[in-house]
Amino acid sequence: MKPTHLCIDCAALPLAERPKKPRPAPHGGPRSKRCVSHWRVFRTGQKFRAHATYVTKTYGLSAEEQAELWAFQGERCPCGRRPTRMPDTDHDHTCCSGPTSCGRCVRGLTCRACNKDVLGRYNSTQLRALALYLEDPPMTRLRRSRQSEVA
Repeated sequence: MKPTHLCIDCAALPLAERPKKPRPAPHGGPRSKRCVSHWRVFRTGQKFRAHATYVTKTYGLSAEEQAELWAFQGERCPCGRRPTRMPDTDHDHTCCSGPTSCGRCVRGLTCRACNKDVLGRYNSTQLRALALYLEDPPMTRLRRSRQSEVA
């Protein structure tokens, strides 16, 4: 009988919780450190740690501050959407020159669409004008003026 290989995380589990049949590793053959299930958990953790390190180095926000800010925002973008990926850090580009931020110019956490397509493209005056346009479109105003001329 061929011996089966237990991943390092499965081996750490109590005997009653270990899988009956060890699942093969996603790559590297039977001698990979982790099974498929634990490999996914490990990779997800790696991604979150790498993102936290990037945010700390670039924006001066610790992982705890980022989590606190995200909870303060109700875990939503200001537009109301819940991002499917890690939120982007929005900051004022006029404050600091260079690739990193001082940390004081961080405004909040947003979804990718808002950060790239809205906040990165328009200023506050343009956004107010667009909001006014949506609330009272020109065609509606034209129809109102026609009706007032007829009456």
